[in-house]
Amino acid sequence: MSLKGFQRALADLVATPELCRAARSDPSAVFGRYELTPLEERRLAAVVLQRGMATSCSLYRANRLAPLLLFLPLTCFLLGPRLRGELDLFWAAHARPGDLAEQELHGFAELLRARLASGELEDPLLGPVLEYELAGFTLGLLPPPGADPAPGDGPARAHPRVRVVAFRHDPAALLPLLDARQAPPYALEEGEFYLLLDARSPERAASTVPPRLGRLLRALDGGGEDAPAGKELEALLAAGLALPG
Repeated sequence: MSLKGFQRALADLVATPELCRAARSDPSAVFGRYELTPLEERRLAAVVLQRGMATSCSLYRANRLAPLLLFLPLTCFLLGPRLRGELDLFWAAHARPGDLAEQELHGFAELLRARLASGELEDPLLGPVLEYELAGFTLGLLPPPGADPAPGDGPARAHPRVRVVAFRHDPAALLPLLDARQAPPYALEEGEFYLLLDARSPERAASTVPPRLGRLLRALDGGGEDAPAGKELEALLAAGLALPG
């Protein structure tokens, strides 16, 4: 028996309800994609007809959904009823989950970024909130704060425990509304806002910063064009927000 092909086919069936439905109506067309013996094809054809198969598919998807709800709760809240469709697109493109929650989060984030950029998904709040939650997740993966990293041999860079997220709306007004799960739309003024996430001490802090400072820090982190120099760079180094190269 071609065990590897059988295991792959079974895993794909559990991960993809659409494949199960296709296998019920035309098993030879589905199982022909795998290197299976006639006995293995018959066994899989029997498996997809079992009542428990739908439950297995649901449990599989629930397990994949859990880290997204845990680490991207505000993003999922903003998507609301659109979440199901975005998940279907993500799971169709990534039938097998990543080995780590980080891979699942970043994979889903890549899908949302692409759809926002193309205009297929329209939501002025979603992009910044997604980046905010990803930044918080990334900082949470870092070990406890210790001594600053040693200087490198390149240009100055943002402190690795600092992240800056750009918003179209004041995050000090927006985030409490989301935390309270108040559904949009909101009456919020549009503008240029930046939120500084600072994990240089055990107590992580978040604060809004002036646009110029936000742009400078994002430029240090590769996310902007205003590379700081001269007195501005000296001020960032003195504040510990930047590290020398």
